[in-house]
Amino acid sequence: MTNRGDDRRLITTEAKSGPSLLRFRSNQGLSSKIHMFHRPTIHYTLHLITVWLLTCTAATLADVPAAQQHEVQHLLTFIGKSDCTLIRNGKPYTGQEALAHIGRKYDYLKKKITTTEKFIELSASSSSMSGRDYRVRCPRAPEIKSRDWLMRELWRYRQQPPEPNLP
Repeated sequence: MTNRGDDRRLITTEAKSGPSLLRFRSNQGLSSKIHMFHRPTIHYTLHLITVWLLTCTAATLADVPAAQQHEVQHLLTFIGKSDCTLIRNGKPYTGQEALAHIGRKYDYLKKKITTTEKFIELSASSSSMSGRDYRVRCPRAPEIKSRDWLMRELWRYRQQPPEPNLP
């Protein structure tokens, strides 16, 4: 083996059924050992790490597509600014209280939410604990399911012309 600038030279190689063992001797006369793993072991380990990283990345990136993010943000703002009351498990909540709860639920369930409609279904339609539908009571309107209320607002929002991009 050629001198690599660190004044160590290969003096023995021992091959066993496990990893290879290389022994080097430096100019100072000290011996050092370096374990080298078999290529299949390294390849397999790198493959496992790559698969694991891709799985973790895909799971953390799952969310409403960027093209629909503005719709979810609009619905969250709509809930927070509303003068309607959200009825959750029989208890009334203001728009701001409903926004806080639905926002937390959305953050928790982002991995499962892939569309605005899924956001409504999983975060803002029913209790995960009891299974009971959320209901909305607005002034001068009959009480309705929150899913219907939000789907109606989403439909209305989608009918509006897009806002121009300002520089």
